[in-house]
Amino acid sequence: MSVLLENKKKWKVLEKTVLVTTNFFSLRTEKCELPDKRVMSKYYVFNCKDWVQVVPVTDQNQILMVSQYRHAAREHFYEFPGGVVDEGESFEVAAQRELTEETGYQAGSLVYLGSHFPNPALQENQLHIFAAYNCKKVGSQNLDAFEDIDIHLLDENKITDIINQSGQHALMLTSYLMFMNQKNKK
Repeated sequence: MSVLLENKKKWKVLEKTVLVTTNFFSLRTEKCELPDKRVMSKYYVFNCKDWVQVVPVTDQNQILMVSQYRHAAREHFYEFPGGVVDEGESFEVAAQRELTEETGYQAGSLVYLGSHFPNPALQENQLHIFAAYNCKKVGSQNLDAFEDIDIHLLDENKITDIINQSGQHALMLTSYLMFMNQKNKK
């Protein structure tokens, strides 16, 4: 939570109704009372598991990205490896697992950069960001049944070119900003 906003009044949840439950998320409505006593009868909330994302850097100082098709946007996107944190799994273990599964690379060290809310208007979950250093190829990809992921080794100039194109994946941009902020503090 932002330090500047911590004293703001919150909505009071009066009722919750679960509409849909899947392996990936649940969707519910909430009846909410606002601080001024107005009542919103249906506010929709997605309950998703937390996610991790890894900005992997190789020994040669290249940044490892993946590309995959995202059907809702009907486009392929450059992304950093990542995915859902499994039940009982630490963020760090999830980050290393996702990196290895999606790329076949393993990190020599992981640095936690922080977290952000992917879409706080609709989702409860957070995305936890890691920088992964000294990444080395240790095997092949071990993808989920419907993943189709290509691996790219890029330098920072190429990533800047990608960022400057419109229509990019917003979560990747935020994660890269957090990575560059940490890098510039060193």
